[in-house]
Amino acid sequence: MATEPVASLAAAKEALASAGLTVTGAFHPAAGEAPEDVATLLMIGADGAAMWAAFAASLEFADGRAAPLDRWSERILGAAAAMLGARAFFPFGGSPWQP
Repeated sequence: MATEPVASLAAAKEALASAGLTVTGAFHPAAGEAPEDVATLLMIGADGAAMWAAFAASLEFADGRAAPLDRWSERILGAAAAMLGARAFFPFGGSPWQP
């Protein structure tokens, strides 16, 4: 069952800005290219040096544990997705591998 969009592109950009992230692209996948309930995919990336400053100030950066950027990305993007009524997909963490 498809869900109705609950956030605008502007809301997504606003949710990401404090972490130095931005929407770098968006598309509506064809049938079979994404889970059935996904109508739009947003690609998220660094907004210049602001992302590195936010990451360098994070607990993940300083805790000495493995994969700090992956863990930071999961925390930040997971929270933004939850706030927007969306779901985050990552290119790490196991199968099925996401682009």
